[in-house]
Amino acid sequence: PPPVWTSNTPSRATDSDKLLSVLRLSDLSTDEEDAIHCKMNKYEKKIDSLLNVVGTLKNEVKMPKVVGTGCVAKRLLEEQKDELDEVTQELVETEHENTVLRRNIERMKEEKDLTILQKR
Repeated sequence: PPPVWTSNTPSRATDSDKLLSVLRLSDLSTDEEDAIHCKMNKYEKKIDSLLNVVGTLKNEVKMPKVVGTGCVAKRLLEEQKDELDEVTQELVETEHENTVLRRNIERMKEEKDLTILQKR
């Protein structure tokens, strides 16, 4: 018997044409789906890449803030050190004045005692 594709039967030719047509459409839709999936994968990779860049940029923006915060903290520490130095100096002066006052009080007591002794 002759092969099916060489048959002169119109119904078989029509069936095989439909089958070929369906196969071609399904092949096309699979190719289109593959192309779409490929594009989607490319876009997803691009989005991931951009998100990574954004994350990196956010970290870079935070770095100067941290450095700036460090500068602020350093300035604050310097100001507190200056205040501490001033208070320490005031304490030294106050202790000196206190010592001088005690000596003066001791002298006054001694003078008073001497005066009392002399009056006797």
